[in-house]
Amino acid sequence: GEGETSRARSAAGEVARRLRVRLADECRKSGVESLCRVIGKNGLAYPCDAALRYDGVNAVFAMHVDTAGADNDRTSADGGTARGRFDLGKGDTVTAVLPLQGHVYDVREGVYIGYTNRIETTMIPGWTRLYSIMRDAPIDLTVAGPKFVRAGDCVAVDFSADGATGPQVFHIEVRDPSGKSAWRFRQNMRTEGNRGSFSYASALNDMSGLWKIEVTHVNTGRKRVHEFEMSLQ
Repeated sequence: GEGETSRARSAAGEVARRLRVRLADECRKSGVESLCRVIGKNGLAYPCDAALRYDGVNAVFAMHVDTAGADNDRTSADGGTARGRFDLGKGDTVTAVLPLQGHVYDVREGVYIGYTNRIETTMIPGWTRLYSIMRDAPIDLTVAGPKFVRAGDCVAVDFSADGATGPQVFHIEVRDPSGKSAWRFRQNMRTEGNRGSFSYASALNDMSGLWKIEVTHVNTGRKRVHEFEMSLQ
């Protein structure tokens, strides 16, 4: 429906799209401003879902366009999900203006955009853009832990997004010597500051060899790997 596989649109879908643009412009003219604005290349409010959430001194910003498409009659056939893929080279050029300035990172791409309150990008139907806005940019991501572990012992690592302030989010994965990562060894962790720790109990029959604990600082996309040798009892 709504032109997901063709350039055709239902009358109801088109009316809803235009109404959202008109309502946003009328609110602006009346002095009612949203916390964040998303502007299309035509200079008008871009019809998409946008959300800004604060987490202490940092924030997260997201934008999403449904699979009916958005500006210029674009549909999911123009880079969206109609063919089961996303063509990020197509879509609508937009500019998001935020009410705060900070170090902006594209979370999904792991790319630093800069110290700004404006984000220029391309919106693709069905694809969500996710950004973190940090008051202070981390200098480095460090991970420390044991170099040798006996099967059955507890394995623990400490990690830090050095230089960052406020709550942070980390993703941890444990990989065995074959490179596999079991779901029970994966964890998302929110810390009140820039430091955290992770531990788990290894099994007596764990595979011997070189194990890896991969820590990702979700806010910036930075990754670090700690390696340790697992030996049998």
